[in-house]
Formats: sequence, C-alpha cells, structure tokens
Amino acid sequence: MENLLQVKNLSVAFRTDGESTTVVSGASFSIKQSEVAAIVGESGSGKSVTAMSLLRLLASPPAQVLADEMTFFSDGASVDLFACPDQKLRAIRGNRISMVFQEPMTSLNPTLAVGRQITEVLQLHKGMGRRESENAACGLLAEVGMTEPRRQLGAFPHQLSGGMRQRVMIAIALACRPDLLIADEPTTALDVTIQAQIMELLNELRKKNKMAVLLITHNMGLVAEMADTVAVMYAGQIVESASSKELFTNTLHPYTKGLLESVPNLSEKRKNLVSIPGTIPSPRAWPSGCRFHPRCGMCQDECREKAQELWEASPGHFVRCGVQKEKRGGDIG
Repeated sequence: MENLLQVKNLSVAFRTDGESTTVVSGASFSIKQSEVAAIVGESGSGKSVTAMSLLRLLASPPAQVLADEMTFFSDGASVDLFACPDQKLRAIRGNRISMVFQEPMTSLNPTLAVGRQITEVLQLHKGMGRRESENAACGLLAEVGMTEPRRQLGAFPHQLSGGMRQRVMIAIALACRPDLLIADEPTTALDVTIQAQIMELLNELRKKNKMAVLLITHNMGLVAEMADTVAVMYAGQIVESASSKELFTNTLHPYTKGLLESVPNLSEKRKNLVSIPGTIPSPRAWPSGCRFHPRCGMCQDECREKAQELWEASPGHFVRCGVQKEKRGGDIG
C-alpha cells in the first residue's frame, strides 16, 4: 500500500512577546491510502497543532512551521503542502483533504443555515449550481444519518443537538469525497452513546469511500478499536510509534504504558484508577533530557541529562526511551 501523506521532521513554534516557543519538535509520520492513523496523547501534547499545520491553518505570525518534507500524494501526483502556493492549497483543503474539528458549535457558522454551509463547499470545489448542490447536500445529510434531511438544510446550528451538529460537520468534510480526513477529537463534548454512533458512522463512511483517516484523540480505547498505526505524542514529541497491534501487545515507552493503565478495565477489580503523576510541562519550560523524566518511574540520571532520540526497537516500532535501549544492550542517549 502506497503512502498518501509523508511528514518528516515537522516543527511548530509560536512567537509571542518577542520570544519563540516550540510546541512541536521534529515529528515524522506517514499515512497510507485507506488506513486509519492515530496520534494520541494528553491535552497539550501537540496533537491538534500538528494536524492543523498540515493544512497551514495556523495563523502566521505568530506560528512558524518548518518541515523537511510534508508531501501529499493524490491522483498520481505529489504536492508539497509546506511550500505550495496558497491558491493551490485552497484547492486541496476541503477537497482532497478535509478536517472535522473538535467543537462543531464553534466550527459551524452560526449565521448560516447548515445547508448553505454544505452547498458552499460543493459549489467552490465541484462547480455545482444551486439546485444541484442542494440535492447533493440533502443526500450527504441522509448519508450521515440525519432524519428529514431536506428540512434540516434550513436549520441553523443552534437549532441542532451536539450529535446532529457533528454529523453536519462530517457531511461538510465528506462533500468532495476526500482522500484524507483529519478527525480532531471528533466526539468531544458528546455523551458516550452519541460518541459511539459518530465513530461507527465515520468508520462506515471511511470503508465506503476508501478514505484514509488521521484520528487525533486521547481515547486509547478508540485507538485500539479503529487505528491501523499509532503515534504517541508527549510534550511536542512523538515518543512511540508502531502498528496498533504491536503497540498494544509490546508497549515500550513508560508514557504509553501510563496511558494504557489509566483506561478503566471492566474485567479487573480496582479500587482506584491508575494515573500518571504530574502534568505535561509548559512549552516555555520543557525539561532537560527526556521530557517525560519528571513523571517517569523508570527515570535514571542519564534521562535527566541526555535528550532522547527515536530508535527502532523492532521493525516498524520506534520509541524515544534510553532505558529501553539500555535493556537491549545499547547506551542511553
């Protein structure tokens, strides 16, 4: 299976008050055609910033985005997303690459009916007329499970429930049948039942349209169920990446282990949930050495002093942990 997106050494910084603060450092990953790739980590780890930088949605200034490579392969051609002109990128956004944002109430325009927000995409990228785009929008709302889709075209976002608004967001994202859908915490602020419905819908539409998905989430259960590959982010760095099966059966990084242990397990009787001590540090004060060392139970002196690099523990399984490397006969650092 060929790569659809290839990202190498992506870094993002924000310049405020005359000072530049790096929030993502040297992230590298790839997404293959029709697969689900997940980026997982706590809030503040850099997941959403990474996703938004792919489509250059971060205002510059203050954002400063650098990358050795950010290549998108579509229709037999490759596009450098980092360097391509704005006009060419606008033809890709919402067309070949779409995004479902975290909170539909703030992502949808409150002054426009949802039908207008769908038809706008179809008219811009597909050149449809008013009647054709309205019929297509009606079909999209039906496809994402909206009842009475023709009537819902005239509804405004505040008249819809959270689940219905998220379905509208998915309809907008799928309007042009993209090759890649970026789903940034697509079930935020929804109750558990609606979350399951939305993710089931996304998975069905992904298979139907043979679409790749980049899933941004902190939900490890969701990752285990849907993802083919996983990249775990902490403090702006990818600390472990592997296939989903490999990551869950042979977890190496202490942070990844902490995330998995904090997931409730109905088959085990625990008095208290396991939690990772401490919090993610501020980007203005990343720790020296391994950025996870202040919260790590495996920490050694070298972890505090030497910055850790990703290394390949087994074919396709990369980890940023010197202790694990030392266990396998290497040196920390």
